[in-house]
Amino acid sequence: MNWIDVLLLALLGVSVAAYAAARLWESGRAHAMWSQFRSLGVLRQAALLVALGWSAAGAQKCKVPEQPGGDAGAEEARAGALGGEEGPLRGGAGAPEGRVTLQAAVGFDGAAAGGPVRLEAWGGAGVRCVMLSCNGEAADLATLVDAPWAARLRVAECGGLEPAMGPAEASLTGQYTSGGLGAEAWRVVLAEFDGPVSPRALRFGDTAGRAAWGRRWRGRIAEAVLFDGMPGGDVRAGVANWLASRQGAGWRYPATAAQRRAAAAAGLNPGADWATLIILR
Repeated sequence: MNWIDVLLLALLGVSVAAYAAARLWESGRAHAMWSQFRSLGVLRQAALLVALGWSAAGAQKCKVPEQPGGDAGAEEARAGALGGEEGPLRGGAGAPEGRVTLQAAVGFDGAAAGGPVRLEAWGGAGVRCVMLSCNGEAADLATLVDAPWAARLRVAECGGLEPAMGPAEASLTGQYTSGGLGAEAWRVVLAEFDGPVSPRALRFGDTAGRAAWGRRWRGRIAEAVLFDGMPGGDVRAGVANWLASRQGAGWRYPATAAQRRAAAAAGLNPGADWATLIILR
């Protein structure tokens, strides 16, 4: 840090202190606090102002977008994605909690040409489930991830009967369609597999079969977080908040500081911004 950074932080600290003093003046506590501040030495006063400026700058940098109005289904979407005691994961009582084995940008766009997206060659533990940030149209057989088991939606079309589906398909479909969100709204969903899958076998956004089957995902898939087992509720909440925040929708999947720490402890690398958010909150 050079002297220009120190000067800017000091000026910011003065601004924050002035604003706080004005608010405290209205509450009648300003005089007592001002007397206490004046009793400090010059160096301590400067250090206090710099610390205030640093904290304010960090908080502004890590601020998660506020919830815009008009989205009545946000809470339902969050509940569907994270699940509860009978949530999307079927690990059973006493099953060891899964850890993050890989987090990667997917960058799939269903409107663009090309086949499914595959991750770069990577070994490591088998994948049991994956959390995705995605948006798009909820269409029958639309495939988010294809492996030996396809993670896809099953929805009734044109007023037809609800299609038959297994537990994993029912869970994924419920997560994606809950809340009545529009096609452009970013969601976080968790797709699970019936057994461990090599990361290199995953195909995002389409099947490994014929394009004529029409099972391509009709939207975008931004990022994926892979687990080697079934993550617990706090880890799911923290990872969902991180994935959604990177698409500007973190308010739809709020998480406490403890849940963010749980996600980081499980292996998520949130980056500098989110790490600072953990400390400040």
